[in-house]
Amino acid sequence: MSRDAEWKHPLGGLKITDLVRRTYLHFVANHLDSLSAQFAYYSLLVVTPFLILVIAAAASMPLDGLLDRFKETSGRALPMTAYELVANQIDGIRQRESTRLIIVASALFAYAGTLLFSTIVRGINKAYGLRDKRPIWIVYFMSFLFSLGAFITIFIAEVLLWFGPTLHHWLADPINLPAITVLLSAGVRWSLICCGLLLSSSVIYWLCPSERHAWNPLSPGNLFATVAWVGTSVGFRFYANRLTDYNETYGALAGVIVLMVWLYLVGMILFLGAQIDAVIHHARVARKHPPAPP
Repeated sequence: MSRDAEWKHPLGGLKITDLVRRTYLHFVANHLDSLSAQFAYYSLLVVTPFLILVIAAAASMPLDGLLDRFKETSGRALPMTAYELVANQIDGIRQRESTRLIIVASALFAYAGTLLFSTIVRGINKAYGLRDKRPIWIVYFMSFLFSLGAFITIFIAEVLLWFGPTLHHWLADPINLPAITVLLSAGVRWSLICCGLLLSSSVIYWLCPSERHAWNPLSPGNLFATVAWVGTSVGFRFYANRLTDYNETYGALAGVIVLMVWLYLVGMILFLGAQIDAVIHHARVARKHPPAPP
């Protein structure tokens, strides 16, 4: 189907209600909820080696306060108990950083990151109803490259967020209105986050399926994943901080439990976005090649 036709029928000719119904049915039938749990488990394995590598990379950059900016950004996205877990990990790693620790972290990150992204590849192929015919070593090598690319992307995003205060002061100082300064600060921060999410998820949705599709950074599934991630992070953070007390229920494990739940929701959103695009893709194929009459 041509690009003009895609813009004319962005949902593949489906009504919103049909799209929601088909997405839900296929999501359940493809067991993407179970893969979301697997996504959360492997993501948790990635966290500590990822933080070690971020700290090592930040130490080599001539940017004062880069790690503090990273902690601040994490605090805005994660519930308090999960943020405290991550912040304590960062502080502990900074005190015992060594070359041997970095080498071990690199190996663990490569291993866990490869497993994480191979899970994503499998889930997105399930969403499209595809059986991956690529050799297994290609899938794992591609998953390793994805994990490396994710690390580089997140680190670049943190560097850009480090420049955020300078940018918003440059924009707001001539106006000299505190309210405008606050709005510009939030606008710069959320613009960078949303652009990074759109770019990252669009590349994942483009390269993971074994059947190649055109790259579309503004696909419905990609837009849904970006908006849902922001909304879910804000909503779950409010719920975990204000409406419940995980420390009372889980004690010392509260931070791990909250982080696991948040990662599970992130995995569900990622696979839901892929399922939305898959349903629309199949609807477009059906419109282009309707079944022959009996």
